Amino acid sequence: MATACAPGITTSAHSRQRAIARRKSEFRRWQDAKKRTEEPVTVCEAMSPVSYIGNGLTVEPLKDVRITGLQVHTSVGQFNSSVNRLAVLEVENSLGILYSDYPRILEGVKISGNYSNQVRISSFSNVKELNEILRFIVYRSTHYHIKARDVIHFRLFGHSADIRVLIHRPALPKLHVTHDADDNINGLVTVVTKTFERRFQGDRENPGNNIKHYQMPFAEGYNAGKNLLLSQVRTKYFLWVDDDFIFSKRTKLELFVEKLDSPMANLDLVGGMFEQDDGSLLPCICANTDNYYTALDISWGSHGYCLSAKKSDHGKVDQFPNCRFLDMVANFWMAKTEAVLKVGFDLRFERIAHREFFIDAVGVLRIAQCDDVAVRHVAIRNPKYNKYRFLEDKPEETLSYANHLLLKNYLHCYQSWYGPAMTKAMKKSKQMKRSRGNKH
Repeated sequence: MATACAPGITTSAHSRQRAIARRKSEFRRWQDAKKRTEEPVTVCEAMSPVSYIGNGLTVEPLKDVRITGLQVHTSVGQFNSSVNRLAVLEVENSLGILYSDYPRILEGVKISGNYSNQVRISSFSNVKELNEILRFIVYRSTHYHIKARDVIHFRLFGHSADIRVLIHRPALPKLHVTHDADDNINGLVTVVTKTFERRFQGDRENPGNNIKHYQMPFAEGYNAGKNLLLSQVRTKYFLWVDDDFIFSKRTKLELFVEKLDSPMANLDLVGGMFEQDDGSLLPCICANTDNYYTALDISWGSHGYCLSAKKSDHGKVDQFPNCRFLDMVANFWMAKTEAVLKVGFDLRFERIAHREFFIDAVGVLRIAQCDDVAVRHVAIRNPKYNKYRFLEDKPEETLSYANHLLLKNYLHCYQSWYGPAMTKAMKKSKQMKRSRGNKH
């Protein structure tokens, strides 16, 4: 276990500074995009006479929506001549305009600014009259966004209200529909695995039409193979396995499907267990489960996020008490195909790949591990496989993976779970950083 501190080590001080600047620029763009779509905080003024919808007002891009729910309480009473009878509605983010489509003319009442970012209502005689006009205020989206947020500020007699508008183009349903004959485990799940110079051998002359092989260029990379396989999945779910797994009586895939099908559990990915020779179960392919981390702690610092693993979970799944919420599971899991497509597999990780997928999936996939589905593992390796798989003698390549994580996920520090090779690389990174610091 090791800790690395951003931004990592590059080939020179100049290129390192360029990487830092590029990372900061990319992060600012990411923050700006996030702010345009994230759910805003609405603070309601105490003892305010204004009623309004804080959230929930939605309009499709380039269309209109009436601002419902905006009313002034009758406790405000009558207005005298000394009161500035003015109500103002103003758009904050300039993503739309306001106008009133009040159907008749009220004597003495002035409505100005129609079809602009500010509408002013003045010279109304009483609350009832003002409320009647407010019922006909309309927001029109003027910019095409599939998801963005605007704010309408309302001001009256020292009181204010912020009305949040979501500009959103709803997506069409993307349903997985099977023929009746395929509405079973065979029609719902595809089993996929990435191999290295190894093909599956069946004990029949014709293994059937359900097995497909895809050949890639030599040493193209683990995640490149995962992306290729995922692109070919036509079923609602897929099961990820290694090519040295053996299915047993405990490999009940229907139980995975049951959990992914549950609308109440709302899971995207479900991991299983590993059956040992004595019948016991382990959560991972590891000699020591004390070194197995399953949940992630993410904290924010002035220079980026810090990510650390912990030997715990996020609680049990209510609908399936034998399952617990995690951020990371071992390499035996079933998932919703559409959900994993939203995350994908980072092509930069060629020789070692697993945890970076689950880091990218934080906040995107709802993940659990259950103890009622298990598989057996029989390690079968050869010297050529070991040469390309393990990185103990390739510190520079290992370090490049660490640097990529730091830059891509805007990390200031993270805990490494990649074993001796990554630990050695992290130590080298720190030594190089100290050496450069002493020179300057």
